[in-house]
Amino acid sequence: MRRLFITILILSATFPLFLKSQSRTINVIDFKVHDNCLYLEYKLNSNKPEDVLFILWDDDFNPSIPKSVEGSTGNAVKPDGVKLVKWNLYNDNDMLYSKLRPDLIALNDYEGKNGSQSAFYSMLVPGLGDYFVTDVRSMRFKPYLRTLSALGAISLGLIASNKIERPAVYTHYVNPWTNTVEERFSGYGNKQYWLFKHDNAFFLTIGLGIWVYDIIWVATKGGKNDKINKLLSNIELTQSPNGSFALGLNFPLK
Repeated sequence: MRRLFITILILSATFPLFLKSQSRTINVIDFKVHDNCLYLEYKLNSNKPEDVLFILWDDDFNPSIPKSVEGSTGNAVKPDGVKLVKWNLYNDNDMLYSKLRPDLIALNDYEGKNGSQSAFYSMLVPGLGDYFVTDVRSMRFKPYLRTLSALGAISLGLIASNKIERPAVYTHYVNPWTNTVEERFSGYGNKQYWLFKHDNAFFLTIGLGIWVYDIIWVATKGGKNDKINKLLSNIELTQSPNGSFALGLNFPLK
């Protein structure tokens, strides 16, 4: 019971993260825990039935499928009205071994999506790897904006570096042999920047930061795709005697 209570608290605390990580297809609109059960209400942003799966992410970002799930999940969920999913935490008490984060996924969001190796494309061009790991229509910071922002800031940094000037400094002295005033080079003065002090470092840091962030984001998103696709490889469509279809699992659940 202690594990169950702690899990309920963790689920309540991590729900905002769950909302932020929603897919383009699924929009969770309500979340509550009552009588040791988790209730999720969601809508499908689709014009056709979708295969929906309720999963849990653990501390190591490994997905698992709980046994005691009821409601609008499975094969061909129709996109009409608000859908309800119920997970009985008490019946799945054996799964509550770590911090868990619930997630609802539409299977078509992961079909044909590449894994963490797509980070190589973002190493070549910032934003390029995004197209291989997600539906870019669901991204707030679009890949082309990442490309323009990163390369634009780096370009400004390089321009600013070339604009740095250090004027030569000369001192005047009287030549004792000719008794005339002459100039003598004594070094260089302070740096004169293009726009503001250290503008080159500022722009380069911004550009490289966006580039590195995109590489890490693609690697992380691709790694999630790898784990989801591995999980989905153990799911198959089964047909019941009455002709309806449902999601079946061909591996033992925890």
